Amino acid sequence: MLKSLLGMHPLQKIFVLLAIATIFCSVFTDCILCKKWPLTFDANVRNPFEGFDTGKQLILYKADFCSHCKAMKGEWEKVKTMYQGSSTQVETLDSEKDADAVKAANIQAFPTIQLVVNNKTLTYSGDRTAAAISSWADAQS
Repeated sequence: MLKSLLGMHPLQKIFVLLAIATIFCSVFTDCILCKKWPLTFDANVRNPFEGFDTGKQLILYKADFCSHCKAMKGEWEKVKTMYQGSSTQVETLDSEKDADAVKAANIQAFPTIQLVVNNKTLTYSGDRTAAAISSWADAQS
């Protein structure tokens, strides 16, 4: 296989490597390409969620370049619908439009789902379905 790869035209090599990278990213839930370099927390930036003490706030941090964020858009819309009129606020923060809030929350990968309840921030790590997310959020107090 290595001999056949070495004998390929340079553009063919690039295509093969891109295909392998695409397969690799689709196999792993949190692809390497969707991770950001670690963001450092700047103590001078006010955390926009600090002091939130009534109900819960469920936040999706997303990035437009992230295929996993795009894939879960429909499920997140279901989550928003489930909590309409409840004491749980559902927010979506974009890595570019809401850069200060993303930095203040020290978000390092997309998508990231967090729940703010009783001035505590919890990070979700389960399935990216509306049912799983809402079940987890409802269980937190």
